Amino acid sequence: MIREINDRHEYLNIYKSQCGMCKLLDWTKCICPAFPKGIPEDMLEGDIKHDKPIKGQQGDYLFTPDD
Repeated sequence: MIREINDRHEYLNIYKSQCGMCKLLDWTKCICPAFPKGIPEDMLEGDIKHDKPIKGQQGDYLFTPDD
């Protein structure tokens, strides 16, 4: 049986990306409520910030610092 491979964590740059410091991030799947099918690679890499809504996201979720 072939299962879907989720390698999104390979794109996550914990030094540049806000995602690594966001309390909405699901670390096991590299998803969040705004991107339930996968956070965009350029966001995981830290090339774009999530301080305003981004085309294609779900709801009005934004970067929320993890306390």
